[in-house]
Amino acid sequence: MSDQYEYVDENGDPIDPSELGDDVEFVDEEFEEVVEDTPAAAEPVVPTSEPVSAPTAAAGPAAKVPKALLAGVAAAVLLLGGGAAYALSQLGNQDSVEQVKAAATKKTEELKDEARADIDACDGRQVAAASYGKGGGDKPKMQLKVTSVTALPPGYAERVEGLGDRAADRVTILQQSTGDLGVYVQEEATKDERTGRKKAGWWKVSASTDDRGARVLGEEQGTGEDVDAATACKTVKGGVYAVTGDDVPEAARGMRDGQVVVDSLKPDGAIAEVVWLVMGDQLARSVLEYAPAQESEAGDAEETTTATTTTEKGR
Repeated sequence: MSDQYEYVDENGDPIDPSELGDDVEFVDEEFEEVVEDTPAAAEPVVPTSEPVSAPTAAAGPAAKVPKALLAGVAAAVLLLGGGAAYALSQLGNQDSVEQVKAAATKKTEELKDEARADIDACDGRQVAAASYGKGGGDKPKMQLKVTSVTALPPGYAERVEGLGDRAADRVTILQQSTGDLGVYVQEEATKDERTGRKKAGWWKVSASTDDRGARVLGEEQGTGEDVDAATACKTVKGGVYAVTGDDVPEAARGMRDGQVVVDSLKPDGAIAEVVWLVMGDQLARSVLEYAPAQESEAGDAEETTTATTTTEKGR
């Protein structure tokens, strides 16, 4: 027998043919050696914080986003006002990094909205949050959107002309009942002929108000005895405020966009978000609202410089 043959028994175990007897039958069979391909080891997925390109339409079904990447995106969602973070399990159902980022951004904005306090101008702090600090400073967190403007009568206009920044100390507003406003400017002191003392009087403009704006009823010399209604909001001292709207008087606009010089502000005691503004010889109805694109939360409004209130007696 040639060495090219391998002898095995019926169980496939190798045997030596010289040890077998003459009555052994040899069966000649050919066997092909089958070489099995060893599958290549799968490369381990390495967590990365680098952006992953979204699959194109021709690339087939989109792969799920790695959990490590999802964790990084989920961490970007803010915890605002005790709100819960967007769950990782929810983000895991998204098909691409772009979808995950979009979902995280949407949830973040929803949580910000939930954290914002309701508008209540009468509180005073939110109105103060619409003011610019000395020297301009950062853009306020709140703003006043003008919805209508009414011209004040000639007698008042004559008395405030040329006051400039001094108007904040000379002009005030009282609300003696719902839908009733009094706008006052302190006149220059004159000498009383009987006593020889100087006395400053008040010039008064009466106006009625509703949700469309104000209507001037007349002007006259003030008695000095007018006071606010018991449930009226405190008058806020004038200054530079964030005021928007097409009807803002040009003469009141500051050097920077959105900055407006306001002589006096009066939150409406009957409507939480309405604030009445006096700007020069104009009386405006405005709505207090959150300024757009602000990262800081609404609760920070309390940290803004508190507006000075005037004493509401003897107008």
